[in-house]
Amino acid sequence: MNNKTKPIHDLPISVIVEKVVEKSFDDLNKKVDKLQSSIYKINNEKTYTLREVATIVNRDYYTVRQHILDGILGASKKGKNYTITQEHLNDYLKVKKIKNETR
Repeated sequence: MNNKTKPIHDLPISVIVEKVVEKSFDDLNKKVDKLQSSIYKINNEKTYTLREVATIVNRDYYTVRQHILDGILGASKKGKNYTITQEHLNDYLKVKKIKNETR
């Protein structure tokens, strides 16, 4: 019998606590994501997904993702997804242009 089918009173306390904490963090992350989304809407700033930016700059998805991880491209992470603002995209395009000019 696995943990999913056992009644809650039959589970060890550590498993119960783990499930409650996990649920609490998930709920908190969802609330933070909603709040960030509201802030972007208030600022009325255009935002892009990682895939959209990869298409715009004609780069591979994973290259652009690595640029985010390396700090070359600014982005915020909402859950599992990255959001790139127009300002961050413009800065990234400037850096990309400078690198192309120095080659």
